[in-house]
Amino acid sequence: MKAHLNPFAPDRIQRRLPFDPTLSGTTWEAIESRWEKLSRRAAVRGHHGSGKTTFLDAFAQRLQPRFRVERLFLHRDSRQLDQEQRQLLESIRGQQDVILFVDGEGHLAGSERKALRKLSLTLGGYLAARHHLSRLPTLLHLKSDPLLAQTLLEKIEPAASRELHESLPAIFRKKNGNLRELWLSLYDNYANETDHDRASSAQPPESQRARS
Repeated sequence: MKAHLNPFAPDRIQRRLPFDPTLSGTTWEAIESRWEKLSRRAAVRGHHGSGKTTFLDAFAQRLQPRFRVERLFLHRDSRQLDQEQRQLLESIRGQQDVILFVDGEGHLAGSERKALRKLSLTLGGYLAARHHLSRLPTLLHLKSDPLLAQTLLEKIEPAASRELHESLPAIFRKKNGNLRELWLSLYDNYANETDHDRASSAQPPESQRARS
């Protein structure tokens, strides 16, 4: 099977699972109202694979008619900003029409994070995606559970949802509630099973092989 035909291919997941605030018990109107009340400086919190990046993608689209959204993507080794990231920050300093999203802000060293937030005061807004609480007020706290995983799986691939109804909670726990890892696991399983089925169908029946 070609990768793009796999129902759990990352690009298909992205298309089929845009961020839906109702699954987090809220609405876009409530989120945007709180964002303004927090003076457009806040954090979105959640554990690994809970949907923070998906939320940032969707929120950026809603903000872009009024603002330009710039983003920094950080990972566990990002204790310091690199040269390209520093250049970006200097280029937007003082621009009130710019909202800065920082995905993975918690990975930065404390001094780096402090300097980043200080610069962000010159911008039109600042939104950090983090795993834990910080001094920034929380705009949205994302969580995942087996029921949410089942709901999302139904949207991605109804047949798989029915097939995995009993086993999904155990798979979810094995992945520590990380939805991204859950979809990658199902991607691999689907690809392996399909390849196995295709290989089996290419083999002649046992009786026919015995006569050949």
